[in-house]
Amino acid sequence: MGSSIAFPLTLQPPGQFPSNMRSRDVYSNPHVQVTPRISTFRLYQETLASADRSNISNETYGVALPSACAIVPAMTPNHAISLALILLAGCSVGSTGQGERSLAQAKKILRQGMTDRDPAIRLQTIQIARRQDATFLTPQMMRRLGDPDPTVRSWAAVALVQNPHGAKVFDEQLHSDRASARAIVVGELGRLAEKAAYSTLLRYLDDPSPKVRAAAARSFAACKHEAANAALRKLYGDKERLVRHAAIRGLARITTGSNLPLFLLAIKDPYLGNRLAAIEGLGRLGGRTALKALFELAQRDAYFEALRAGVMLAKNERVQPGLNAIAKSLRDSKIEVRLAALSAAAGLRDSVVPQLVLRALKDPSPRVRLSAARFLLRHKVAKTASRKVIQDLVDSLCGRTTKSLSLCHQAAAQAAGWGDVKSSTLLVEAAKRKGDPAQRRAAIALALPLSVGERLAIELLSDSEMTIRLTAAAWILRQSR
Repeated sequence: MGSSIAFPLTLQPPGQFPSNMRSRDVYSNPHVQVTPRISTFRLYQETLASADRSNISNETYGVALPSACAIVPAMTPNHAISLALILLAGCSVGSTGQGERSLAQAKKILRQGMTDRDPAIRLQTIQIARRQDATFLTPQMMRRLGDPDPTVRSWAAVALVQNPHGAKVFDEQLHSDRASARAIVVGELGRLAEKAAYSTLLRYLDDPSPKVRAAAARSFAACKHEAANAALRKLYGDKERLVRHAAIRGLARITTGSNLPLFLLAIKDPYLGNRLAAIEGLGRLGGRTALKALFELAQRDAYFEALRAGVMLAKNERVQPGLNAIAKSLRDSKIEVRLAALSAAAGLRDSVVPQLVLRALKDPSPRVRLSAARFLLRHKVAKTASRKVIQDLVDSLCGRTTKSLSLCHQAAAQAAGWGDVKSSTLLVEAAKRKGDPAQRRAAIALALPLSVGERLAIELLSDSEMTIRLTAAAWILRQSR
């Protein structure tokens, strides 16, 4: 593909550059013309030769980097140049004329998202504005306080609760006849108002909607009020599993000895999520009785509970039960158990753990092999073997069935991270390909953090799907900060 910007590509005749000439010599020679593309490539060569940034002269770095940054928005997919920019700390969006234009386009798209006919698009835009504190969208957000969709209206009120009009709408939504609208503001109230929220939250203990009662449980856990524990204990007795789960998760965050009997009861709850939350609560409480219960759980054949108990014991400086549970779970016939073992391994800080994970590189499941390889690369163990496993997964899974695409893309993102051009190209193509929306969004999320991310985001600003344009705009806005 050609560049959208025409550079004066004044190439030098063969032999113009002596083999021993470094980029700083080129810049200091008034008789030599070097275009941004050539200067960037020479900078890349020098970077590789010197192995790291610290060995490159400040003169070379300071003079060449602006030219390197200038070509980012328009360069063709050249992995060598992209890698050079990453090695040299890169260039942020908005630092060049093209970057400023892209940022302006991203802001325009976000403003359009606020007024889109689809409430899901308006909601996505509000969430982007909330996460990134995008104050330039405040005028458009204010208009959403009167949005016809109650969910959009509630999230706009949450975002603008410090504004008098926003606070008024927030209060109105607390009394909305739509349970979904009430649940949003009730669920955020504890975080926003902390202790001052307690008395208001009490009225939702008996709300007719289980979604609202669950939201109240989350808010009680966040409000930091000394009486919140009693309210959560009451909600744990709710008949709805959704509410009980929110309550036990909240109780697990409160380290008070009065919850010990409840946790000991909850580890027998019929719902796995509640049992795991209770185990977490025991681990945070500590103490002889709680640790004894965790030791017993870690030795059971109930693998998920054993693994969680092992991790909590490790946090209480008792590592061996967790190691035993991981080793045992990695031999289980169920893929989900082996994956859970690898997840638990990430919670243990012990030199023995990577040795246990090594065997999973030969697991029959590609999902388990990929998870094990990622773990080992993070811990800088068996680097060559782990990379080979990932590269083999890219070669064997990509281009086969739709079912294997998600795993293929995850492996490709890992390989692209260490410089595999094929994997990087594969992810970019998947990010552009129209098809399964969920697969495409996942591919975009994996591709944007890579060296190709900036160029991809700029291209996606013109995508036919508004939700994709918003994703690209949000990424560009974040990178500009």
